[in-house]
Amino acid sequence: VVTEGNSAAVVSAESAQAQQKGSSYWSQFSILLGRALLNVFRDPLLSKVRLMQTLLIGLIFGTIFFRIENNQRVAQNKSGAIFFLLINQSMTSVFGVLQTFPLEKPIALREYESGAYSILPYYAAKVFADFPLQLFFPSLFTLICYYMGGLNDDIWAFLWTLLTVLMVTNSAISIGYCISALSKNVGVALAVGPVAILPFMLFSGFFLNTDDIPSYWIWLEYLSFFKYGFSACLTAIFGFNYPEIDCPDPTGRQCAFKTGDDVLRFFSVKKENFATDLLALFAMIVGFRLLGALFMWLACRKKQNA
Repeated sequence: VVTEGNSAAVVSAESAQAQQKGSSYWSQFSILLGRALLNVFRDPLLSKVRLMQTLLIGLIFGTIFFRIENNQRVAQNKSGAIFFLLINQSMTSVFGVLQTFPLEKPIALREYESGAYSILPYYAAKVFADFPLQLFFPSLFTLICYYMGGLNDDIWAFLWTLLTVLMVTNSAISIGYCISALSKNVGVALAVGPVAILPFMLFSGFFLNTDDIPSYWIWLEYLSFFKYGFSACLTAIFGFNYPEIDCPDPTGRQCAFKTGDDVLRFFSVKKENFATDLLALFAMIVGFRLLGALFMWLACRKKQNA
């Protein structure tokens, strides 16, 4: 287990090595990435707990939503499954990164002031070191939930859903990095994190149809990564070779949903916006992570000028 004490020792040792190897950003990044990966894999207990959590919650989800029937309640049932999938992975991942910078920030700022390394390679190394697990656990959870829930057996529908979940999760993580970089301690980060994420959920299109959002809140709708993620997941599941929905009325007049397109219309989701939704999520992943880097740089400048 990496404690604050031995973490400081590792930082100091790697910092000295960074100074010896030169000041290029690539050299600094390579050394700091090695240190960050060492810290990640030095504490296997955390990964084992996360694995057990993923399997347990995934199986609970699967037994609740097991092979959802393709009847007239499918819009409510499958949209609920999709939304829970997105919320669970987003919140779990955010809490996983809120502690990233507050714990090491005093040490990192001290090493930065001593000229050991620049803060941007340090930030990039921390972000890249966490990335493999940020892909693995959401992928595993999505695989379990998707097929146990019977969301859509088409392979392309699954692959697009998986991509969307990964992008939504990493959008939330990017916001978590911003909060982590801004926070002076872990307590503040953990308090601010949920408050920052929850408003985005309200504008996802699940609680309130996007066509009914008041005009004075439109700006927040367009900033909501849940909106783009929920819309893209609905499109991936109901817009790609979705089977005909069961209707007890032979004439079909008493059935609100006959095809997947009917479900998309109910949620005011347009299939032609699918690529735009994914691009918006990608922009948020990149944008918020760059913003987090800016916050770290500003923290360094503030301390340097203090």
